[in-house]
Amino acid sequence: MQIDQLLQGANIYVLLGVCCAGLCVIGLVLAIVAPLLDIVTGVLGMVLDLASTLFSVGPIPGCGCALVLAVIAGVLTVGALVTSILSTCGTAQATNFCSLFGR
Repeated sequence: MQIDQLLQGANIYVLLGVCCAGLCVIGLVLAIVAPLLDIVTGVLGMVLDLASTLFSVGPIPGCGCALVLAVIAGVLTVGALVTSILSTCGTAQATNFCSLFGR
């Protein structure tokens, strides 16, 4: 069906009705999504504010940043060690640590 056939006679009213219904659906979706986006951006702003506060803690600005990076590095190191130890479970090199998780 060509566009000029759609715009003839009674089809124009159907087309206008479909457009109006589509706009109503889009409006309802925006009415639901906009407050949710406001909540998400508010939480993200609070997290960024908390992070910037943590990074500026201490007698010297940037000391808190170094502390946070050291904690993250420590957590990653412990995770890598645990993963390495658990990969030996079930082999001849199994450690007593594996007995905590079952062999």
